[in-house]
Amino acid sequence: MTMRYFLLFCTCVVLLISGSSLLCAQRPLLQAGKAAQLRKQMTMLTEGWKIDADGLLGESPTYYSLPQTARGDFPDDDWTYFTVHPVNLWRYTVAGDARWTDYTFSTTVQIEQPAPLRGLRVGEDFFNYQWGREALGTDAGVIVRYQGPDDYYMVRLSSGYGHVELWKTHGGVVRVQPFAFEPKKAYHLAVTAGGNWLLVNIDGKEVIRYYDPVVPLTTGKVGVGVRESRVRFSDLQVQSAPAITDPAPVHTPNFQRRKWVGRDYIFDGDEPIGYFTYLPSGIEMREVKLRPGLMPLLIPFVGMASYDYRPGGEIKVTREGKSFAFTSEQVEKKDGYRCTAQWELQYDPAVGYIWDKQATTEVLKDKALSSWPQLDDPYFYQLVAPATDKLPACRRLPNACIKECTDGGTVAFPAAHHLWTDGCGDPNKSPIRPNGHMVVVIDGWGVACEYPDDNKFSYIGGFCHWGLDLHMSNLPNVVPAKGNKYSGHVRYALWEPERTKQAYAKGVLPVPNRETPAERVANVEPVNHLQKIVPGLTGESVRLWTGNYAVDHTVGHGDHTAMRIDAADIKQRLNGAYGDERPNIWLGPSYWTGPYLAPRYRFGMWVKADKFTGKVVLLANGFNQPGKRKYDEQKAELAIDGKCNWRYVSFEATFPHDLFNWVLRIDPIGTGVIWVDDIEVTPLT
Repeated sequence: MTMRYFLLFCTCVVLLISGSSLLCAQRPLLQAGKAAQLRKQMTMLTEGWKIDADGLLGESPTYYSLPQTARGDFPDDDWTYFTVHPVNLWRYTVAGDARWTDYTFSTTVQIEQPAPLRGLRVGEDFFNYQWGREALGTDAGVIVRYQGPDDYYMVRLSSGYGHVELWKTHGGVVRVQPFAFEPKKAYHLAVTAGGNWLLVNIDGKEVIRYYDPVVPLTTGKVGVGVRESRVRFSDLQVQSAPAITDPAPVHTPNFQRRKWVGRDYIFDGDEPIGYFTYLPSGIEMREVKLRPGLMPLLIPFVGMASYDYRPGGEIKVTREGKSFAFTSEQVEKKDGYRCTAQWELQYDPAVGYIWDKQATTEVLKDKALSSWPQLDDPYFYQLVAPATDKLPACRRLPNACIKECTDGGTVAFPAAHHLWTDGCGDPNKSPIRPNGHMVVVIDGWGVACEYPDDNKFSYIGGFCHWGLDLHMSNLPNVVPAKGNKYSGHVRYALWEPERTKQAYAKGVLPVPNRETPAERVANVEPVNHLQKIVPGLTGESVRLWTGNYAVDHTVGHGDHTAMRIDAADIKQRLNGAYGDERPNIWLGPSYWTGPYLAPRYRFGMWVKADKFTGKVVLLANGFNQPGKRKYDEQKAELAIDGKCNWRYVSFEATFPHDLFNWVLRIDPIGTGVIWVDDIEVTPLT
């Protein structure tokens, strides 16, 4: 073969291979055919799906249509709706391969019965990694790059609100565009995932073009979902697509106040980054983001931290555009004091959003305040371990706190309640230094509260053991008089995970030369397997316990891990400030245990003892209900004299359906050591 013919032959082979690759690339990865084929391709993650000759029909019940046995006797508010009494309204089905990378998922969508707008658009404080998942008024969702229930993108359609939005499990709602969807009308929806880009087309017109700047999902299956609606999906098809290599766009902030889904939001371009909520106890902000594309992390009070304001209050926006500014005014219910605040929002490409707040309290009457209100109470969006389910796959890091002290040291410790001392016996020894910070670590990201040096007071902080919300307190704590004014200044910003990791490594409790606090920090106790538990809590869950104990990895009931408690460490807490002994090993308040729909429940634990004399008590008390009805404590006791191999301790109790707050406690009364393992709450039929 001559060189000319050899080169010609090689060229033909290359063209043939290239053409073959092109044909493969154009071949659909998924194509809907007959009903039998569609059944083989789809994986129904929930009930509520039918496959017929016209395609895939999804139907989800409305919350208010559920029978009383499913809804329970709970008040209709945002606390109980999904946190205490979980009702899963989304219906999902997925298809494809988790290794799929770049593709276009298209389908024809017809909303046969729209979702109602009655109810709650939840996803606020204490909603446990929902991040706006339960979106009221959403008729249908198209899912791409589905890696699991806590890792995917969803394009959501709403005929009631008239919009299409892009939502991400780790980012919340990242794009919103108006679109007048009509029930009964068919729309062709195509979603392209290419590289870090997501493109949404409706009837051939591009409505969303989004670059994911924060931990983008690069592979995953496809799927569809419905919520409180009935929707038909037909002509489902997945076509491979080339990766989109366009560079990341430069973010130019454009802050605007906008009404959306019935709320008073702040938008940056087409992304909602926080909204004002007007409560009987004052104005707060919810779903506050610290970086474009990242989940909400912060819920600050608009003014000073107080629960005594009149309903309402006033917000005035003074600047929009490249920066955002607003003022607020709130008055105490009995005209005892007035709080004003000035906020400014800036975008820094190196940091993200910086929320700057200056608030002033003016005392209008003597004895209006026993002490001036806290500068702030910035409880954080996703600090609570999920209340209605096991920890999601995306939650891999423990929450913690980092603080710069006036002595120049850095204190870092797991987030827990009553750590006003931060490792010191006297809280006055460890205030935050001027221009210093207190940082809460949430799944690796640091939510930084910086206190500029123009503050007249110093500040210390602590955490709630069950909510893990930050409480700030000033030093010194003064008694205000009529005519006094007190001001505070704080900035909220974001730390990268690497920065929080380095700062946390600088100082972990206990800190040398600091007095050990009377109680240990709260600990995620890993030995509570909860194999038999109320619906919504099945699986290898972990729960937050507080008190003086250790996790022993040499002893266990059926394994090698248990909670080790020395009875000598159980003593009165807080000088009886709560009216009882408050033993140091306790779980609660237990907001995650409802709904209580079974006739009775069994509470149990396994106990082992070594040289223990006395009794071990498993106790449930602190019951709290709407209407403030009181219920007696429930308990079981085990007397031990010396050694005791694993023994089961349990009691049964009946709880009302609307019960939402109680405390589970372990109290060894005597001397010696016990081990506790495999604590359970089991519904009895």
